[in-house]
Amino acid sequence: MDEKEEKKETIFEQLKNIRIKKNLDLAKISEKTKIGLKYLEAIESGNLKEIPEVYDKLFFQTYLNSLNVKKKDEFIDEFYKIRKEVRPQYTTTIQKIKSMKADSKRFSKLKQFYLITPILIVVILIIFFAMNSKSVNENTSEDIQELSVRAIAEELENKNIDSVSSVSVEQKKVDIKTTSKVTVDITTKELTWLRMVKDKGDTLEYLLNPGYKISTQADSTINLLVGNAGGVSFKINGKEVGVLGRSTEIVTNLTITNRGIVSKRIKTISREQTVDSVNSD
Repeated sequence: MDEKEEKKETIFEQLKNIRIKKNLDLAKISEKTKIGLKYLEAIESGNLKEIPEVYDKLFFQTYLNSLNVKKKDEFIDEFYKIRKEVRPQYTTTIQKIKSMKADSKRFSKLKQFYLITPILIVVILIIFFAMNSKSVNENTSEDIQELSVRAIAEELENKNIDSVSSVSVEQKKVDIKTTSKVTVDITTKELTWLRMVKDKGDTLEYLLNPGYKISTQADSTINLLVGNAGGVSFKINGKEVGVLGRSTEIVTNLTITNRGIVSKRIKTISREQTVDSVNSD
């Protein structure tokens, strides 16, 4: 069968026929790529709801590479169009993070209400007594420290208020504006999924096997999301940092500049909350 698109065939049927014609076994592709067989079967059947959103694009591109098809970009563009129309299933880990963030935001709004109310009362009382005061010393000046409600809300949002999972958070408030470049060298120790955003624009995703190495550079900042905190070792701006956590933890926010790590958030996920393994069943 020719690799050109046929009217009555979906791109997934075309790819399955290409694989069969090339006498490639799906189980062997799963073993080679470390992608679960059920996800490869879901791709060939067009059942995209079974593929977690975090991994869908990476799985499809890896599958295409294993088939060595022509006009790869055309298949990828068509896949993206179809994917927009299908609501994917979130992984258990991502669902948990989203739920925690939503709960934290609701708690922050409630906190803001109780924080702002007494502040307003104090301000009103101060204005009242100032207006009714008979003696005012005009030559006296006093430094006033402003209370930023927004800063308080952001601090509360960074705290984990969900008692189901144990969370460890390290946050540094630093001005990350810099004119110097930042370099990061990554060495994989265990199978690890990783998302990298350079200079808040260029986004890359990886599914890294043990022993794999990545060296990258950005103009100002590099942000990382690491699915296995104990699976990768870091070397930042030429300085050895090592692993950031354990295999049972994920790094949900890691910001790196030429100063090093300026923001790091690590969450511990219990065994029943972890994402289904991408290894073959």
